[in-house]
Formats: sequence, structure tokens, C-alpha cells
Amino acid sequence: MRLTRWSHACVTLESVDRTVIVDPGIWSEPQALAGADAVLVTHEHADHVDVARLRTAGLPVWAPRGADLQGLPYTPLDPDQAFALEGFEVRTVGGRHAEVVPGQDVCVNLGYLVADADESVYHPGDALVPPAVPVTTLLVPMQANWLKTVEAIQFLRATRAEHAIGIHDAMVNDRARAGINQWLSAEGGTAYHWLAPGTTLGEDARRPRVGQLRLVVEATDFAEAAAFYRDALGLPVELDLEGDAGEHVLILDAGRATLELSNPAQVAMIDDVEVGRRVAPPLRVAFEVDDASAATDALIGAGAKLIAPPTRTPWESLNSRLQAPANLQITLFEERT
Repeated sequence: MRLTRWSHACVTLESVDRTVIVDPGIWSEPQALAGADAVLVTHEHADHVDVARLRTAGLPVWAPRGADLQGLPYTPLDPDQAFALEGFEVRTVGGRHAEVVPGQDVCVNLGYLVADADESVYHPGDALVPPAVPVTTLLVPMQANWLKTVEAIQFLRATRAEHAIGIHDAMVNDRARAGINQWLSAEGGTAYHWLAPGTTLGEDARRPRVGQLRLVVEATDFAEAAAFYRDALGLPVELDLEGDAGEHVLILDAGRATLELSNPAQVAMIDDVEVGRRVAPPLRVAFEVDDASAATDALIGAGAKLIAPPTRTPWESLNSRLQAPANLQITLFEERT
């Protein structure tokens, strides 16, 4: 089975030459419907079903009995119902949308356990009801007004799937998404992935998901390095731990992390732009800041040595180069586009 993840809660499932799409809502990409043979809708909310788009597409739709799809024709389904659909075996799970507040009058919601001859995928919709049978791949909601992160973790643990993929994340920014991914990966008890919209996860693509990039630096003068990166640069403390034998580790949050791989020609070009000569070691650390000039002055005051002052680059950023504590050469860059 091939699974393609689209924005928010939408996925397409392909087996042989048939394709089923689940929850194509108003935040999912229009191209997600291309090639689909049938549609499964977990419940009536617009972030899970774009009624106008489905009416135009003319695809057959299956949805919970009683769902208000604004006159869109559909085949009604009941809880714990098994049926064949386009070469897949489908079983419905649950029956009610999760409550935002206790006692709320909620709509019907069905999770779908979709299986072919080799594996199964479970889409819960807007409720955390584990299926009664083993699951190959679980689609786990990441954020909602009816959901806490600990509940998503408990759902992951209870389902005991071989793999899990995060969905239902269109209302959070990249920083929040990264934090939720880290919790689900660390505490969910299974191999967890987050896929960018439009990414396909096929039979041979069960790749491990990297939760974060952590740069580990040995600092001979630990106090100097801590004061520089924590206090002068202003990186928030995630963990400060001391051992009985003098060990000390400080983990600082540097925002979004990326790994930039450059060949020698690229490194030489960047050195020429920022400094005017070849100075970079094999490892250089770059920090994005709001004001490169002010940040450069602050870090020089905290003990860094200036290699090159803030310089405007051809790609409209303002970059400076510094030699910093813990023997790190750093770039400060301010995006101006």
C-alpha cells in the first residue's frame, strides 16, 4: 500500500491500481483528488470534507450515517461495519466526535481501518478510539481544540501500531509542530514520522524520522560558553544537568534546526561573500537573528572575536562572522527579504 499525506487530515491510499482518499477537507490540496476512485469521510466538519469540491468531482462518497454533508450524496456507514471498497477491506471504528467540553452535543465520527493484503492504515478522524485489531500504520492527530498532547501519546501507546504518521496539524505553526513531533516521537512507543504534504510513504519507504538536529560541542571553559550562548545570544535553556563526578550539560533551544551540506566550492563562495577570504573550518554554526548589527555588537561585548562585520549578501541577507567561545566559528544572519 502507498500512502500519500496531504495537508491537515487528508491522505490517499493506493493499492494495485485503485486509490481511496480519506478526509479531503478545505485545507487539503485540490490535486489530492486526482486519480481517486472513492472517498471516505470521517465526519461532517469542513476541515475534513470540502463538500463543494466533492460535489464538482463527482466521486462516490462513504460517510457516517447521519452526517450533514449539505445534500452531497453518500453511502451511510454504521459503527463496527466491515465492507469492501476498491480492493481494500474497510472497518469502521468509534461513532462519536471527541468532545471539546464535557456534555457537548457532538456529531457522528467514524474512524476507518483500511487494509489490503499486506498492511493496514487507521485514520481515526476526530476521536481517539483505538481499533480492536493490530494496525500497521496509525494516523495520529497532532493538534485540535478537543485534544491534548498527552492524549495523543496515550492513543499512540494504546494502538501499538508498527508506524505512526502525524496528521491534523493545519492550525499550528512550524515551531509548535516541531515540539509536538518531538513529544510524539519520544513518548509514543512506536516509530513516528511527520510527512510534509504531498509526500508518499510506500512499502519501501519506512524511513526513520529525525526529531531534531542537536549540535554537541565540548566546551573546555564551560562557564564562559554557557554565559555566551545562554545569556548573550539569548538561547533558552531546555535542560541544565550536573552529575556527581563534575559532569555538566546544558541544552539550549536554538529554534528551527537545519543541516546545511556544502561542497568546498560553496564554502569558498560563502567565505568570499561574508569575509573576503577563506576562513571557514569544516564546521561552522549559523544563527538567524532579528538584527545582525546589534547582535554582533552584543556578542563581541560578551567575548566573541570579530572576523567580519555585518555584510549585505547578494541574496539580501545581512551576515557577520565571529569566533565564539567553545572554539566555534559562527555566522549571524538577518533575512531582509
